[in-house]
Amino acid sequence: MECKGVLALIGGILLHLTLGAVYSFGNMTVYVTSYLRFKTVSTEMNYHKSVFLYGITQMCIDLTGFLGGMVERRFGARLAALVGGWTMSLGVGLTYYSIKGGFGTCLITYGIVMGLGAGIAYPIPMSITMRWFPNHRGLVAGIVLAAFGGGAAVFDQLQTFYINPNNLKPDRAEYFHNTEVDYFSQDEVLDRVPHSFLFLAVAFAVLQGLGTLLLCSPVSDSEMFAVVPTLTRSVVDSCTYRSTNTDYEASGRTDDSTDSLMPGPKLYRVTHSGTNLSFLEESAETFKVSTLLCDRWFWVLWFMYFLNGECTLHASLYKVYGQTFIKDDQFLALCGSLAALFNAGGRIFWGIIVDQFSFRTTILVLDVAVIALSLTMPATEYGGKYMFLIWNCLLFGAYSGIYSLYPVAIVRGYGVAELSLKYGLLFSSQVLNDPFAATLAAEIFVNTPWYTLYGTVAGCTFLGKYYMSFLF
Repeated sequence: MECKGVLALIGGILLHLTLGAVYSFGNMTVYVTSYLRFKTVSTEMNYHKSVFLYGITQMCIDLTGFLGGMVERRFGARLAALVGGWTMSLGVGLTYYSIKGGFGTCLITYGIVMGLGAGIAYPIPMSITMRWFPNHRGLVAGIVLAAFGGGAAVFDQLQTFYINPNNLKPDRAEYFHNTEVDYFSQDEVLDRVPHSFLFLAVAFAVLQGLGTLLLCSPVSDSEMFAVVPTLTRSVVDSCTYRSTNTDYEASGRTDDSTDSLMPGPKLYRVTHSGTNLSFLEESAETFKVSTLLCDRWFWVLWFMYFLNGECTLHASLYKVYGQTFIKDDQFLALCGSLAALFNAGGRIFWGIIVDQFSFRTTILVLDVAVIALSLTMPATEYGGKYMFLIWNCLLFGAYSGIYSLYPVAIVRGYGVAELSLKYGLLFSSQVLNDPFAATLAAEIFVNTPWYTLYGTVAGCTFLGKYYMSFLF
């Protein structure tokens, strides 16, 4: 049993490693934008427009997250993960052709198709592994999501090594609304851009195939989703909430709070007669999806997630900002790779922390760290490239925790069954966030200095912290 759980965890890591390649957009954007500008009909292409490519990708991921849970419910976890993963790989591979047609066709494959596939596959490995390790959900969620965050650490280096092996500098400086921006125009760089998508697509497809072979549920999918009809209505109607310290004794947690999203132990359900519902039964029945959508605390989490999601502003433009005072492409790629490692490690770190403390305490500490780092990020222009490297890594490591904390909040509040669907619904907050962030980033890029972008990240994070302080 434990061996299968470990294999499922490895499978989830392989899948999320490829899905996390979307974070390599910060590295690829300089190559993709330069290619579209100088090699296609999209001669007016620039960095502020390329932000929308990343925004569309993220919006599609967020929009289809809950579909992954529905596909899993109908066809099983393995097939759902494979369909999602290979759809993503197909979108990347087709970009070899579409990028030659300009920004519009590139948007379809590298934005929409890739995003749809990644969104379907995204919640499934996390849901499976959290069912295998019920006493360490924060940790295993952090490990799986670390692969998502760390995917860019691998693929940033592969992309730069393949496209720009001689570490050429951007040679075309142009002014956009009084801001100097740099592009590559060298043929030896740009001619490699389309082929890089074929290389990436094959690598993704192989890793996704191996990952789905290892992925398996602790119970069969039919058993998992057949629980609800087996419970009598009278048993379900007689459920009450009662706190237990079972999951917290090992960490020294002994408080008797009854709100699993606030400081205190997880809840479980018992009948009025004192009979415990099994873990599978309580988590499947007591918080069905329809119930979740009518629960106000779910919408508190949803709005908080929306505000925390503004951190993607930094993820999409850190390299463009770095290029304004760092003229070393390989160093910036190194910055991206190291930041991706912090992104990965941060998810594990915050997952361990939330296993030991409440969601409320952990998210408040995370928000303070993000605010402090965002407000001081513009100072790296004066501190030099190594200060930029350090701050970039720390900022990625800080905000990466939001992706580990919210799945745990969902499980503590609403049970582990159908987690893919429940978390997908929470993830839908980013459907609104992504176009908002992309539009905001483009406006900031055109009309205001860089400190406005980081002030926006800090401001939205502060609103989330303020919002939680009063409602939780």
